[in-house]
Amino acid sequence: MQKGNWCLGKAFYLGNIAFINQVDGGDEWLVIRNALPFESITVKYFSFDEFTEFYKRIIKASDEQLKKLEY
Repeated sequence: MQKGNWCLGKAFYLGNIAFINQVDGGDEWLVIRNALPFESITVKYFSFDEFTEFYKRIIKASDEQLKKLEY
């Protein structure tokens, strides 16, 4: 996700987490778990380990924690 010229709306799924590109040719990703959109991230600022840790935290968080960005 860090490299490439991503089309607006390009989506990736990891389990029940969706990442949808919000910028044509860019790197700003809407993050949705199940039907709950809760975050927008810029992946280029994440190392692989940081992204892995981010993913683990959002998998474990409750919907309420995601809504409050407390994960």
